[in-house]
Amino acid sequence: AGIRPCQRARRVGDFLLDTLVFDSPTGSYQDWLAKHATVDKTIRFARIYMVARQSTLEQRSVIQHAALREFRLLEHLDHPGIVKADPPTECEFGPVLFLRRDPEAKPLDHFLRDEAAALTVAQRLDILRQIAEVMRYAHGKKIIHRSLSPQSVLVKRGRDGRPVIQVFNWQTGAKLPGASSSGMTQISATLHANQLVEDSSLVYLAPEAIAGNADGGGEMDVF
Repeated sequence: AGIRPCQRARRVGDFLLDTLVFDSPTGSYQDWLAKHATVDKTIRFARIYMVARQSTLEQRSVIQHAALREFRLLEHLDHPGIVKADPPTECEFGPVLFLRRDPEAKPLDHFLRDEAAALTVAQRLDILRQIAEVMRYAHGKKIIHRSLSPQSVLVKRGRDGRPVIQVFNWQTGAKLPGASSSGMTQISATLHANQLVEDSSLVYLAPEAIAGNADGGGEMDVF
C-alpha cells in the first residue's frame, strides 16, 4: 500500500537497528546489529537492556544496574581480547550499549558446533590460552567476570586461519576492593545472576554466583 514503517522505533542515537541477533531468554536484554545512519561501514551491536518490559520495580532496578555495571567495567578494560563498548544512551525500552563486536564472530559454543572437528589440538589449547590471558589481565585490574561461559566468548578466524577470541557479557562482573585501577572505585557484584544469565550458561558458573553470593574473587572465573 506504499505505507513505510515508522523508523523512530528502529533508531537509537545515530544508529539504525537492522537485525535482532540475540534475545536473552531471561528477558533482560536484546542484541541488535546496528548500522550508522550516515556512515554505512560503521557497525555496532546495540545491546538494549529491556527495563521497560520488567514486571516489578525490583526487576527493573536489576536490569538498570546491570547496564551501568557492564559499561563501567568495560570503560576500564583495554585489551584486544575484550569487546569494547561506546558510551551508553537511552531508548524507550531502557539503556543501550553499543558494543564494538565483530559481525563475523560467533559465540564459542556455536563455533565449536560448526568447526570443532577441524580444530587441531594446538588450536584448542590456543583458544584456552587466549581466554586465560584475558582473565589474567582483568584480574590484574581487580575485575572479575563472574559468568564466564562459552556463551560469553566470541571466536572468529584471523587472516591466517587462527581462531581469535574476545570476551564479552560483563553485566554480572565486579570490581574487587584493593589497589585502585586508574582511579576506578569498587563496583559491587549483582546478587541476581539468574535474572541476567540464560540457563545454558548457568552450569559454568561458580555456585557462589548462582546462589546470589557477592563474595569470591578470581577463582570464580577459574571455575
